[in-house]
Amino acid sequence: WVLLPVGVFLLAAGPSVSGRDRSLVARNGLVFLAVVAGLATLNYALITAGRYYGTAFYFPISVTRGPEMYASGIPFGVLFLLALWAALWWAPRLSGLHVWLIALGLVVVGNLALGGVHLAFHVPVAGPGLQYYHEASAIVDWQEWLRGFTDAQESMGTHARSHPPFAVLLHHFLFRMTRGGVLPLAAVLTLISSLAVPFVRSIMRELGSPVERANEFALLFAVIPAVNIYSAVSLDGVIAALAACVLLGLVMIVRRGLSVGAVILVALGLTLANTLTFAGLLLFAVVGLVAVAEAAERRFGMAAALVVSAAVGVALLLVLRGVTGYDHVEAFRTATRLEAARGGSLFRLQGIYVWTRVENVLEMALFLSASALAVLLSPTLLGFKALDARDRVNRLFLSMAVVLVVSFALGTHRTGETARACLWCYPFFMLLMRRLDRRVLRALALSAGVQTALMQVTGTYFW
Repeated sequence: WVLLPVGVFLLAAGPSVSGRDRSLVARNGLVFLAVVAGLATLNYALITAGRYYGTAFYFPISVTRGPEMYASGIPFGVLFLLALWAALWWAPRLSGLHVWLIALGLVVVGNLALGGVHLAFHVPVAGPGLQYYHEASAIVDWQEWLRGFTDAQESMGTHARSHPPFAVLLHHFLFRMTRGGVLPLAAVLTLISSLAVPFVRSIMRELGSPVERANEFALLFAVIPAVNIYSAVSLDGVIAALAACVLLGLVMIVRRGLSVGAVILVALGLTLANTLTFAGLLLFAVVGLVAVAEAAERRFGMAAALVVSAAVGVALLLVLRGVTGYDHVEAFRTATRLEAARGGSLFRLQGIYVWTRVENVLEMALFLSASALAVLLSPTLLGFKALDARDRVNRLFLSMAVVLVVSFALGTHRTGETARACLWCYPFFMLLMRRLDRRVLRALALSAGVQTALMQVTGTYFW
């Protein structure tokens, strides 16, 4: 999974990458492989010795069922790669609508490579386990259910009790709209999640990319392993689309100054994200950190957008409390207490704490794709210093990185689908690739697609 995509990148990039950069990318790939292989071997040794440090057998992938391969999935894996190659070839001639539809098709076909419709779209929604679907399908009167949410929260499933009730209600309304059909519900969730792609395309256009490059960036985003695997069916895909909406608003403020459109995008994304997940507060923290940095330079557009977003969010929660009786603050307190009951011991068990923090970082890197990581660690290919906080666009990424690292340090994501739970972070990584040479960008999309195809064909990643 590591060496093959990196090799595909170097082969496809050709002479557009200098000998020095080719050596650096190859070295980065080999170092990443060595780190993952070494730590995976250590993890295996610890498990076989009976020592438990909170990680799964297939380190650093925290949740997977595999390796398992179904013959029925292989043709879809091949079709996925052929479709990606054709889309990259035709990218200069595609409209925004075409790119969105092609990206949606790449997500669907990529997931069908798991082995067919049942494994790709039925199991993640209604398979065994405590899914939103099971809670949503049991609701008789949604208003009464919402009113009593905090009273019943502790008895709910793992996912439902750790999120605001609107995560379950979204599934409930879609469940009713699709008349209880699992596949139609999965289709609607996937469609909503796919909106991240046109947002990413618009972000790149705002950053000055011509149409053909913006199209290629959007296609790259759609085939990054984390996005392709987890944006189908997943609530986290919906949240990633909202994060991309917020990021577009922030980029508009950086490039053009404060505007009504930018404020609407930021407020809409932040408000909806925080109604679906308490982790939406991390996205608020990102905007807050950027606003502070901008205010230090006497730029107050970010702060204005943040204040408006906070006002809209608070007003919405007050209206909900008055109309339905639902108390968002109380729900947050309960979710925090329940999670602390599981994760509080994390700080007392230093071995588990350290080992799962390593897993979190490596899993996110792996699901970004080995070739993308190798490129991001090659400054001359990027065309700028990624850690330069004086660059206002870089500052958006760095604010996300700081918030993510602090959340990891505080013990979030004890273990389990870090790449999925942090899917909202991946649009920010696209900012670091904004100056890539076009041939390098196309090679990166192709190599990320190769890794995604390999991962989709050989394992499943939902629980």
